[in-house]
Amino acid sequence: MSGGVENVLVENVRFTLANGAAHIKTGVTRGGYVKNVVFRDIVVDGLVDNGIQVDGGSRESRNPSCPAHWKPPALSVMSNYSFINWDGSHMRSKGAPYSFRGQSGAPITGIVVQNVRFNAGRSAPWSCENVEGVATNATPGPPCPELTPA
Repeated sequence: MSGGVENVLVENVRFTLANGAAHIKTGVTRGGYVKNVVFRDIVVDGLVDNGIQVDGGSRESRNPSCPAHWKPPALSVMSNYSFINWDGSHMRSKGAPYSFRGQSGAPITGIVVQNVRFNAGRSAPWSCENVEGVATNATPGPPCPELTPA
């Protein structure tokens, strides 16, 4: 992605034995933006890699259409992600059920986690870095300190 994606709604979906239910990522060498994304009324069943994974580009992911030395004019912008009314109580995750990783200097902002329940069998379910937002009624809890209670 070197351009942008915005105003996306994923609603009333059941993910069964999927790679992941919500996986949003950018690359540090791509620029662009992904903003205003809502995942609402989601069910996740069975074994998945991750329930929610939002990755701001912790590793290089070059655009193959651009010259090797090309650098974007700015870091990717990732903002306003809502995860509302999720039932992952019958989900098993290979990784952290929740993973939010922004870039240093370009945090992921405006995260809302509300009424989200994943299988509580994992001891360290949250993974967060360079993020800002709120979490209300999230299980297992408590969420990472970057996501404050609403």
